[in-house]
Amino acid sequence: MGFFKKGTTLLILMLAAANAYGQYTIQHQAPVALQKGSTNTLEFSLPGITEADLQQANLFYRFDGDFSYQQQEVRFQNGGLTASLDIRNQNVSTVEYYLEVQLISGETLFFPNNLLSENPVEVEVVEQLSEQKEQLEGVDYTILSPRPGNGVTTDDVVIALALFYEKSDLPPGVFKLLIDGKDVTAEADTSAYYISYIPKDLGSGPHTISLEYQTEGKVFAVTDWRFAVVSPGQASFQGFGPSRIPQGRVELTARNQIISGDVNNAYTGRTNINGAYGDFRYS
Repeated sequence: MGFFKKGTTLLILMLAAANAYGQYTIQHQAPVALQKGSTNTLEFSLPGITEADLQQANLFYRFDGDFSYQQQEVRFQNGGLTASLDIRNQNVSTVEYYLEVQLISGETLFFPNNLLSENPVEVEVVEQLSEQKEQLEGVDYTILSPRPGNGVTTDDVVIALALFYEKSDLPPGVFKLLIDGKDVTAEADTSAYYISYIPKDLGSGPHTISLEYQTEGKVFAVTDWRFAVVSPGQASFQGFGPSRIPQGRVELTARNQIISGDVNNAYTGRTNINGAYGDFRYS
């Protein structure tokens, strides 16, 4: 008759836990210019984040390359963050800024997301804003590369975006791609729903990409965004969509039993994986 000997041992061979925060992405479309003598509004969106998730948000800014940054607290409203930048100094020519967001979870988010104090968003300050182009209705888009606010090296600059629309909803016309105001459409790889372009010898510093739609008598704005060409040590990349890293726990145990004088080794394993994507939770 078999029996378990007293003192059966339980040996924990491995206990591994992997925890990682989901990487939320701040989205922001920098203005082409800001106006002197007026209050300018900067808007940031936080997909997947609610007001209850926020602990604090601060905008850091400086004028004309000042040595230090000023800061102001940014409030959550209408589903995003809105900052008001008052520019009363008539001698100012540029403003640089970056955003820092602290979550209740302990995670800290930034825009731009790489070496932000050395590579902030830079915008020209002008006497009078030029008349804005009318926004084209009926076109959705996804910016594939470079992500707005990111820094990339010269060799890694690839401009790409996908378009979503019904041809019957648009007036006859063509899409135009511009970099820093220069039309590069003829050099780009274009189709009805996808546009890509690899620029040559793009200089270091901030750059603005614009997509327009030109009809026979009018030019419409579709979107524009900014990125920076930086040195290899400053480059950043977050992929082509929101990233969510699951949390996991793995346990592997082993025990030996002596049954009727024979040693019997038994191994068991247990795993648990859970995570989230936006409002969706899984486990």
